[in-house]
Amino acid sequence: MRLSWALVHSRQPEDVNRGIGMLEASFGKSNSPLQTREKLYLLAVGHYRNGDYTRSRELLERCLEESPN
Repeated sequence: MRLSWALVHSRQPEDVNRGIGMLEASFGKSNSPLQTREKLYLLAVGHYRNGDYTRSRELLERCLEESPN
């Protein structure tokens, strides 16, 4: 998770894309709602940094549905 966090927060677009890929590949393997929420949030950050604001918003709304608190 730390590497994914660092990649999606990078200034390099290729790093952001790599982070998104890693998160999407590991998304189905989440064991807890906390991990699912964290991965959704990081995916939203990555898509936002790539300029895909619509996808980012969709992921954030899904994150809030999963864990509204």
